[in-house]
Amino acid sequence: MKQTNKALLYMHIATFLFGMTAIIGKLISLNEFNMVWHRMLITSFVFLLIPAFWKNIHKIPKKILGIFFLNGVIVAIHWVTFYGSIKVNNNASLTLACFGSVSAMAAVLEPLILKQKFKKSELILGLIVLIGLAFIAFADSNSSFSLGSKYFQAIVLALISSFFAVVFTIINKKYIQEYNPMVVTWAQMTGGFLFLTLMIPLVLHNSIPFQSIPSAIDGLWLVILAVACTNIAFSLEMESLKNMSAFTSSIILNLEPVYGIFVAIFLFKENELLNEWFYVGTLIVIISVFAHAYFNRKQQRLIK
Repeated sequence: MKQTNKALLYMHIATFLFGMTAIIGKLISLNEFNMVWHRMLITSFVFLLIPAFWKNIHKIPKKILGIFFLNGVIVAIHWVTFYGSIKVNNNASLTLACFGSVSAMAAVLEPLILKQKFKKSELILGLIVLIGLAFIAFADSNSSFSLGSKYFQAIVLALISSFFAVVFTIINKKYIQEYNPMVVTWAQMTGGFLFLTLMIPLVLHNSIPFQSIPSAIDGLWLVILAVACTNIAFSLEMESLKNMSAFTSSIILNLEPVYGIFVAIFLFKENELLNEWFYVGTLIVIISVFAHAYFNRKQQRLIK
């Protein structure tokens, strides 16, 4: 298999595994706090078993390592709200559709954080995403629109999750280029795990990991979530990026919610819970995401 074809295959597999995090999250009976606590613990531990990790751990300055640990706190909040969105309304498709808003948020947050100029095309696409989200917000087929409904709460949590996902990505973009990705991910997983552990006294009694031991089936799903959807997916993504342009990788990664929504419809019959407005809104969001990648690529060519 040619290197480019191999890279494409690896990236598609990684993207599919990323999309499965929502599906597995719905299958696990644990609450979102407990689930993320276990996921970060397992993922962090698995990295310790990889020899390449120990060869690179000393190459990152302590100050930079500390930044990645703190970024892990953002990852933890991102995941807790992501799975919270799925749990509150028991609908993975809704969460994945709203997660498509990351490109719109990035259009605003990235220039602010990195002190860059705003791009008009990205701001326009961001407004289009908001239109798509408006369609999704009014697409609850089970009840009339209500700010207090579980459907609306799921949307709010998904958007909060998207916000923290963007912040996490921007911080990584600023610092990760010079350092080993495996060590960076370990630091973020460990930082998030320690943060959630410190939060245990503040959460509800039924959220405490030590008092909510996973069942055998939940334990199996947690291992799959941590190893397959985090360790393996991450490794495949990093390997594929060696022989793939940033534009191609961004296009493929944009398929994450598409893969997830199709699997959710197939496994959970979620199409029966959603009406045509949801799919119109989702289509608008997905088109805007791919348009964002296209215009970004076009602008890079003009610069060259």
